[in-house]
This record gives sequence, structure tokens and C-alpha cells, in this order.
Amino acid sequence: MKNCCVKSLYFLPILCTVWIFISLGIAYVIALRFGHINTFVPYISGIAKYFPEVIFTEVAFTITSCLDAVIYYSEFKYRKIYHPKSSGACNIIMLFLGILACFGMLLATHVSSLISSRIHLVGAFLGFGVGAVYNICHTIQYCKSASWWDHYYMTRIRITVITTVPIVTFGVFKQMDCTLLKTCNQNDMHTFFAIHEWVIMVGLCCYKLTFAQELQYLCLIYPENIKDDWICKSEEISVNDEEELTV
Repeated sequence: MKNCCVKSLYFLPILCTVWIFISLGIAYVIALRFGHINTFVPYISGIAKYFPEVIFTEVAFTITSCLDAVIYYSEFKYRKIYHPKSSGACNIIMLFLGILACFGMLLATHVSSLISSRIHLVGAFLGFGVGAVYNICHTIQYCKSASWWDHYYMTRIRITVITTVPIVTFGVFKQMDCTLLKTCNQNDMHTFFAIHEWVIMVGLCCYKLTFAQELQYLCLIYPENIKDDWICKSEEISVNDEEELTV
């Protein structure tokens, strides 16, 4: 491929994860500095409500969502190239779930709870919930592939569980009246739910890092025709690796 411009896409999940962690850290420091948060563990949306940190987080999460969309599409291309026998419908559904999760993250970012709490919650549900569903589907597909039964599959399963359990408990406790939780108060519940939110975010980001394992076998090219594929099989993959990957 003479027009190859990026020989491997393994850096994309790493770049996206590092970017979001750094962005959240900077936003937290800014919000703390201006007194916009009054607790050590705020909601993620709590560091994206007021100026100036809201501008920073909107830009940061917009870039993150765009990178996520590229990663999900790259994963779709990977399965299409190296697992041609896998269900095309399942691959398309997974791509749809990934893009939907990106849209949800954008929605939750640009429509804060100050503007509309309902729309913000819908965005958060799509971003976190659908993102977790994508990871579950991806883990199932990964484990079904006999060539990938190595120590990585247990890592993916653990991260998926760590991400999914807080989502379930978050939803359950949100529906419960605080009076049912005998010893709780508003501050305790605030911290409880905020911790859940951060654990979910960290879980989603950590799972994203595992995509580097597959994306190392893809490259980005300049196609002769705009309609041709931009993401293709890496030139640097050996014959043995290709035989091992292709199912």
C-alpha cells in the first residue's frame, strides 16, 4: 500500500483514554479552584456545569466522542477483515451501539442538568449504559474466537463486570426512596452515586485500552477514490499472525 499514512491504529484507544483522564483531571482542578464543587467526589457532570470549566469539558468530550466513533468503526472493520465468518448483522448492530454511545456522551456533555435534567439523564444513560452493552457484546464475540483464548479474555471479562455492576446498582438505588436506606442522608447518597459514576467511567476507559490489541493489525491509508476504504489490513502483519487471526 503505497498510500499508507499510519501503519497501525493501536494508538487510538490509548490516545483517547489518556486524553479523557487528563481532561477530567484539569476540569476537576478548575472547578475546585473556582469553588464550583464542594465535595471531594462530585458527579462527572458536576465539573461541567459552570464557566470556565464547562467550555473545556465540552471541547474535551466532543473530541473524545469523535475518537470513540473512529475506534468503534475500526473495530467494525477489524471484525469484517479478520473474522469474515462472523455475523454481519451482529457487527452492524455493535457499530450502531457504539455510535449511539458516542451520541449519548455528546448529548450529556452539551445539555447539562441545568438546561434539562431529563435530556442530560438520557444522554448519560446512552453514553454509559449503551457503552457498557457494547463492551458486553464485544467480550462475548472475543471469547467465542478460539484463537483469542489467552490471558486477555479474563481481563476483558473482569473490566466488563466492574463496569456493569455499578450501572445496575446505580439504577436500583436511584429508584429507591432514601427513607428505605435507614442510615443514609443526602450527602452520603450524593457521594455514593458519584463514586458509581466515576467507577463506570474508569471501567469504560480501561476496556477501551484493550481495543489496541486488535487495532494494531489495521492501518490508515489515503485511498485513490474517496469511496474506497480508509482503514485496511496492516502491511506489517506476518503470514503466521494473519492465519492465526483470520477465522
